Amino acid sequence: MKRVVYGRDMKAVDRRTIEEIGIPSMVLMERAAYSCLPYLEDKEKILVVAGTGNNGADGIALARMLYLKGKQVEIFIVGSGSGSSEWQLQMQIVKNLGISFVTTPDFSAYDSIVDAIFGVGLSRAVTGVFAEVISEINAQKHQFILAIDMP
Repeated sequence: MKRVVYGRDMKAVDRRTIEEIGIPSMVLMERAAYSCLPYLEDKEKILVVAGTGNNGADGIALARMLYLKGKQVEIFIVGSGSGSSEWQLQMQIVKNLGISFVTTPDFSAYDSIVDAIFGVGLSRAVTGVFAEVISEINAQKHQFILAIDMP
């Protein structure tokens, strides 16, 4: 039997894993990204839509892994802010690799879209530019859409 947990429960699991067991947050991000790879093996042109939180960092790590596998991948950052230290590190890595960023993507131009905007911590209504981008992603009918953590 598979279990599904609420967001608050998953946050508690993450906190315990990091603080009590001692597995760094960065390792959890890498594992989250790595676990998404099998779903994108047959895809070639991928857009990673990333927020500025830790879910976005998961997506940025995934973009790097896809790029290193020879996939055509671009990153679209939604929102503002400096992000966590893990997010900043993931961003620096993809910039060092020369992975492309887009500011006004044509969502229909990709065969896959990765939603790494919000994670399990989301507990409010989605509004503004976030709602617009999610609506645009949801309007795509022919692409494979993969959400990290939370659809």
